[in-house]
Amino acid sequence: MRLKLLHKWGVGVDNLDLDAARRLGITVARTTGSNALSVAEFTIGLMLAALRFHAFGHHHLVQGEWRGISRLPAEPLQLSGKTVGIVGLGAIGQALARLLKGFGCRIVYTKRTAIDAGLAAELGATRVTLDELLAMSDVVSLHCPLTAETADMIDRVALARMKPTAVLVNVARGGVVVERDLADALRRRVIRGAAMDVFSIEPLPADSELLGLDTIVV
Repeated sequence: MRLKLLHKWGVGVDNLDLDAARRLGITVARTTGSNALSVAEFTIGLMLAALRFHAFGHHHLVQGEWRGISRLPAEPLQLSGKTVGIVGLGAIGQALARLLKGFGCRIVYTKRTAIDAGLAAELGATRVTLDELLAMSDVVSLHCPLTAETADMIDRVALARMKPTAVLVNVARGGVVVERDLADALRRRVIRGAAMDVFSIEPLPADSELLGLDTIVV
């Protein structure tokens, strides 16, 4: 065995076999913050798409069906001035908070340990509990690692705490969200919409119930 180092270009290592690496004496490294701005920009795009139904409009127009605003699943909303709840304020979450300042958004966050007071002031971010964040946010954006504590964190109970006008964005890990609960919440209009970049099974199976919904961007 000649392998000495496994270095991931990214943040999470939950998809690596760490036990095997330890057993074989392989050092595992990651590049914390390397993709922070890229992911933060992408998250902004998902927020806008979810609030304005970009994917829905595109899907119908390429099939030859013109749909005006009155025929969208709900009224399109602006991101500007909204309250955005960031779950996990690491490098990506902080980059996102900086970008959202340009939209005049109010930023609340939840994190196991509070960030430095000076950084919080710079970002304009207020620490709250997860329950408080879910209840007060117009957009809930997930940026936490997948751990025993965060697995299935966003379930039907958590979704029910959100505003009916809110959208959920997940660029963290698929296992943080219970997808069947999310699909049910979207069908019953418990929340307004969602945008997902990660899934519990990847690639996303063709028979996933998420694919049959008008109010989600996948």
